Formats: sequence, C-alpha cells, structure tokens
Amino acid sequence: MGGGGIYSIFNPAILREVNLYTGGFGVEYGDNLSAVLNVETRDGDYNSLQGSAALSTAFVEFVGEGPLFNTGERGSFLFSARRSYFDLFIKFSEYREFFEVFPNYYDFAGKVSYRLSQNQKVSLTGLWASDNAIIKQLEEESDIGGVDNWYSDKALISLRLQSFHGMNLLSQFALSASQGRYRHYFGDFWYNKQTKRVITVREDIRWNALPLHRIKAGFVFDIRFHTVNMSMPIIPNLQERPRPDMPVEELEGSFDSPFAGVYLADVWSLIEPLTIEAGLRSDYFFKTKERTVSPRLAAALQIIEEVILHAAWGIYYQAPPLLELAEEFGNPSLLSRKAQHFVGGFETELPQFSALRLEGFYKMFDNLPLNDSLLGFLNKGNGFSYGFGILLQRCGTSKLNG
Repeated sequence: MGGGGIYSIFNPAILREVNLYTGGFGVEYGDNLSAVLNVETRDGDYNSLQGSAALSTAFVEFVGEGPLFNTGERGSFLFSARRSYFDLFIKFSEYREFFEVFPNYYDFAGKVSYRLSQNQKVSLTGLWASDNAIIKQLEEESDIGGVDNWYSDKALISLRLQSFHGMNLLSQFALSASQGRYRHYFGDFWYNKQTKRVITVREDIRWNALPLHRIKAGFVFDIRFHTVNMSMPIIPNLQERPRPDMPVEELEGSFDSPFAGVYLADVWSLIEPLTIEAGLRSDYFFKTKERTVSPRLAAALQIIEEVILHAAWGIYYQAPPLLELAEEFGNPSLLSRKAQHFVGGFETELPQFSALRLEGFYKMFDNLPLNDSLLGFLNKGNGFSYGFGILLQRCGTSKLNG
C-alpha cells in the first residue's frame, strides 16, 4: 500500500506479520523495482470481547475486537482508530504564533473474518489513513503569501477467500480496490490535485508436492486510474523563490490502463539443509503493450541450528506511472524501469518469535526515465546502489519459508 498515511498507515496493534524485503524478493511480488513491504493483519478474537486505549506523546489510540454476534466461534471483528493531537494542542495554546508547521495524521482500520468451514475462511479488510500539514509562509522567505497545504489520504478495501484443499494445497483469492489522493495548495495561487485508483484481482496457490518440495503459482490483474488537475510554477532553480509572475505548468486529464502478471516458482530441498527456489514471472502492461520476463533464483543453507545463510539474484521491472506516459506531460513510448539484484546475508531466530537478519545487497538499474526538454522522458538513465543492513522483526519467517 503506497501513497498517503506516511506516518500512520500501519497500526502495530492490528498486525499479524510484517516482512521487509530489501532486495532479492520472490516472483510472487511484481511491478516493484527495489523493495517490498508485506503486511498481514491479524483476525479479531473469536472468543471474547476486548478493547484497549492508549495515549502517547504523539497520538491517541483505540483498539476493539471480539466475536461476531450470533456466530459462535466462527466469526470475529477487529477495529482500530488513531489520531495525532499536536495540531489541536498548538491551535488552542499560547504558542501558536511560534510554530510554522502544523501536521496531523489519523487512520481507521477494520477487519471482519468468518470461518465458512474447517478449510475455508473469508475476510473483509478496510483501511483509511491520512496525513496533512499546513505550513505558514513567512513574509521574509516568500513573495506569494498565504500558506502551503498538503493533504494526502489512502483508502483500501479487500475481500479475501482462503481455502485449504486437503493437507497440501492452499489457495488464496483476493479482490481489492484502493485509492490514494494527494492535494497540494501552494500559497494563494497554485495547486496540484491528483488521485490514483487501482482495482485488483489476485490468486495465489501453494502446493506441497512432497515433504521437501513446494510449488508456488499465481496471477494478478489490475486496472489503474490516474486523474490530475495541476497548475504549478516553473521554478528555474531551487535557490529561486516562487513569485506570482512566474510561468506555470498546467495539466488536466484522466488516464487508465490494465496490468496483468503470472508467476511460477519451484522450491526444493534437494539436500536437507539446502533449499533452492527458482522462479519465473511475466508481466504485461497494456498501456505500452510491453511484456517483461523476470527470472529469479534464491538459496538458503542452514549451517547450524536456527542460523540460515541466504543468497538471491533476480531481474525486476516496474511499469512507468500513467502520468509519465501522458502526451501532454511525458512520453507515451516510455518503457519499464529495470533492476538486477544481488543479495546475501544470514538470518537467525531470537526469543519471543523474533528474527534478526543481516543482509548486504548490490543493485544495478537501467531504463530509468530522464527528463528531456522535447520528449518529456527518455529511458536513458542507469545507476547502481549497494548497502548493508540489520533488520530485527517481531514476526515472520525466512524468504524461502514465507
């Protein structure tokens, strides 16, 4: 989930599992160039009604959960609400004139789960999160007067059906819709209003063919919409202050395109301490009629108990945003960005179901868009990145066992 809710979109109180992949992630993740954050919400309590409230230095929070009425132990609900209060505190205090920035954020999340049978469960999840900020323009720093207003919000609703077919086959079907809105009012003269919507259908299958052999397969189809209404100043350099007499860039329009992807991976422990995952993914972006193929390979070796060495390599693509393909603003012939990942490190389990992961990566990028004065954007950019990180997570499993 991207766009909106920068500070508050995930409330830890409602999460079951969080996995951050800084590179080398599997073929089930597509249209991502560099990293993936996979978040799973937990179910509410099926047996008893519970609630909690908290007040921190940044926000106030409420969480409630319990069984659904008249469903026995087959249904549950989970609800969470948070809001920061810094802006309210400052607004009614004597210190208001000393502050130039007034930020606030809030989020609401809910989940309803119902066990259709011993082998099937359906769940409906919803999220609404927002981040806003008002910045006063000081007279000595700006000639435009007024204030800067930033508003962004993210809404998501997802329906998921999880089915176990026997002991060895798991199927997960998901239908979701998301919306991200961005509003920037720059002084008393300019504005940038954009809305992105995505409707997605997804199916993921996990088949334990043998005790040490697993097949992963799936497909995704989505339709992307982007509307924009913008009138912003063209500032020649970052050192120059915006002025009312500056030329403006104006753009208004709606853009849309379907996107489809399929993947297949084979996870096999040929030798008990060694696991190999080989996968292939293919995506098709209807707007540019571009098909990409992404091979990926990963390995994990358990050297001692609870210590796993892992390495991964892969090709990754990310389709260009619809706005970059608009004739008025970008280049309709723009291709997908491309990256190649080399990742290695080790992972170990810690008490209380935590995991410690040390990882190094090297990434090469190609087909990056560079701004051109005539054609808008061209796929002439390239580069690389490398780094080393330490990740301590509360829950989750290794890349090859997730």
